[in-house]
Amino acid sequence: MNNYIRIQAVQPIILVLLLWAGVPLRSYGQATGGIGAVLLLDTTKDGYTMPRIKSLVPGGPAAAQSIPEGLYIISVNNTDCKNKPLEDVVGVIRGAAGTPVNLALADNAQGKKAKTYTIVRAIMQAQATNMPQPDPVTIFNVSCDNEVKQLKKQGFAIIKTFTSDCGDYFFNFDTENAPYHVRVITMEAKPEGDYTKGFEATATLFDNSDEATKTPLKSTAAHEQGNTMIAELEGVMTMKRNSTGVVQVELHTLADVKRCAAMYVIVYK
Repeated sequence: MNNYIRIQAVQPIILVLLLWAGVPLRSYGQATGGIGAVLLLDTTKDGYTMPRIKSLVPGGPAAAQSIPEGLYIISVNNTDCKNKPLEDVVGVIRGAAGTPVNLALADNAQGKKAKTYTIVRAIMQAQATNMPQPDPVTIFNVSCDNEVKQLKKQGFAIIKTFTSDCGDYFFNFDTENAPYHVRVITMEAKPEGDYTKGFEATATLFDNSDEATKTPLKSTAAHEQGNTMIAELEGVMTMKRNSTGVVQVELHTLADVKRCAAMYVIVYK
């Protein structure tokens, strides 16, 4: 396992932002452009944060330069991104369409062997309204699958993944003497009109050989994604060998209609 970086072992910050826009710049009357990328903020083992490219928008400027997904953004226009809020990084990357922005990218958060890319910002055109819209649950599961791939790239062993409809579930997995990370991701459909959170999720990780040994998973992320709300919980605990690890997930409805649409659980070490 990589001893320097544990992607999201502490958990990314709540924002995941798509860098595209077509809003006029007030001072110059030019349209604002982006690079066409989805970013998230990772926390390293050493406790600092770095932005990372989660995925690229097909046809966007970054995709046109074949920039690999998963790279860390070390600096933008020579401004160090270490411990910078994601909103600040986005603010520097965005700018007038047709103007360049320089990104130093690396496959590690320390910035070793970083390579600088000059990307010309562009306005990302929205898809035609008559095109079929993808199923939100499918998008959600693909996004979670991509997170599993990123964990594997960083040297983590994926013990098990679970997908299901929302509800109160117990997820079991075999263990050995080792610390196990568990991440629970839920997707809630937003109602029309004023949005209020329709449920709260709680989860507990425990060793079934001794149920007194348990740890609650902490709520670590919540962000809007289109017409859905994504919430995440994360926890870690050392298990006994040959016991059965259990992840107990409970969703508590706060509204009359339960709107949770999907759930994804990742167990890794």
